[in-house]
Amino acid sequence: MDNKIKIMIVDDHDFYRNALKLALKKYPHLEVISEVSNGNDFLNQYTNVKPDVVLMDIKMPGIDGVMATNMAMNKWSNVKIIALTMYKERDYIMNMVFAGIKGVLFKDSAEQEIETAINKVCSGGYYYTKKIDQLV
Repeated sequence: MDNKIKIMIVDDHDFYRNALKLALKKYPHLEVISEVSNGNDFLNQYTNVKPDVVLMDIKMPGIDGVMATNMAMNKWSNVKIIALTMYKERDYIMNMVFAGIKGVLFKDSAEQEIETAINKVCSGGYYYTKKIDQLV
């Protein structure tokens, strides 16, 4: 029986996706099973790959993270999405919260914090980086 947490990365920056995959390889219980560069591809592939957790960028060309999250929540109410963004503006974050995300991380988060967030969200909880306090 495979007890790994299956992760899908949705981000339009190849470099960041590759760096994140490499960082997550350090944790044997985590497995990146899919990566896409926009919300449209995420919506098309989600049911085929069935990830436990989605790491979703907010700003992407085409269908952005907010719209993709809204659409995903309408289709699959059990989808677990963590916003992973470099934008530290309150409006961006609140749009994702209202869309239904289960967590927020900034792209400069430490690997350990990303792993902690994935574990917490996968087990049914929520995770909001402490750095978010600076936005309120």
